[in-house]
This record gives sequence, structure tokens and C-alpha cells, in this order.
Amino acid sequence: MLARVTSALASAAASAATSAATSAVASAALEVVASRVGSMTHGITKKASAYRSEIPFEVRVADARRLREQYPDRIAIIVEPADANQPTIDKRKFLVPDDLSVGQLLYVIRKRIKLAPEQALFLMTSQGSIPPNGSSLRQLYDQSHDDDMHMYFTYATEHAFGSSQE
Repeated sequence: MLARVTSALASAAASAATSAATSAVASAALEVVASRVGSMTHGITKKASAYRSEIPFEVRVADARRLREQYPDRIAIIVEPADANQPTIDKRKFLVPDDLSVGQLLYVIRKRIKLAPEQALFLMTSQGSIPPNGSSLRQLYDQSHDDDMHMYFTYATEHAFGSSQE
């Protein structure tokens, strides 16, 4: 998703260069979009996971190996809030089917944190990218699992859909 936004920004910048009047408007719009995307992912890749800091690496690897042997068609994922201002989740470690989509995982997380309907939920990988809702967790795991064989996600919420709250 972040790659699509970046490419959209680049094509919008190229289009904006063709007209001086359009250029000012497009530049302002690009700055707004870039700041929104940047603020959603700012600090997420640099923030250390609480799970990683609390559980030693060897224990996490042993746990992941045991789970992979016992449940070969499931993936161990860790879901944590992006920052302290986000709602808390009642559990952070999930063992999910590998054919589960990101959209289905978002539904599970949304129910677990009891999110209001007017709030949007964003799920980001440990690299800070926002995966497409239709992609399977197996695809994401194969691309970006951690060295300890877990897949780490952070979530962020934002008021949307006509909400007047800030």
C-alpha cells in the first residue's frame, strides 16, 4: 500500500510539472498525503516490540519451532499497538491459519480492541508497510517474518467516516 501511495505521489508530481496553475495545487495535495502517510508509519520501524524486549530470542525461536511442528498450517503472529495512544488489545500473540487474509485479521483485531465503527484501523508490518487486505498471511510471512520465526504487526487507529473527534 505504501508503495502504491509512493508511486501515486511520483506520478502526481510528474503531472503537476505540466501546468503552473495545477502545480501549486498538486504540490499542496502531495504534501498533505505525504505527511498523512508519514505520520501513520512514523517511528513504527524504529520502535522495539514489547514482546521482543520481554521474551529472550532463544525462547521465541524455540516457541516458534514448537508451534510450527505442532501446527504446520498455522503462523505465529504478534500484534501490538503502534504507540501508547492506541487502544490496548487483550492478547498480542495469535496462532492463525496461513490462508487467513489481512482483511480477516483486521476483523479479528477490531473485535479484540472493541473499536468504534467510526474509527479506521490500520495494520502495518514490522517494516512499516501497510499490506493489502486481500493478501494472505502466508505470503506476508514468507516475505517478511522475523529471525525468531514470528510475524510482527503493529496497529494504529484513526477517527474517520465523518467522526468529529480528533
